[in-house]
Amino acid sequence: LQVTVGPDGRMQDAHIVKAEPRGYFEQAALRSARQSQFRPRIVGGEPVTQTGTYDIVFTLESR
Repeated sequence: LQVTVGPDGRMQDAHIVKAEPRGYFEQAALRSARQSQFRPRIVGGEPVTQTGTYDIVFTLESR
């Protein structure tokens, strides 16, 4: 998942870079990112917009 985080720590943009298996968890990963709060990068003492790539792993448990 590639995410752009604004100076306020909120996600500004996100898109799926890679999904395995495809077609199952992409929307859940995007929802998770939208609900997350990130720490913005600090440059010169000020928060700035930053783009980074994050892995989100889903684990299914059998019952």
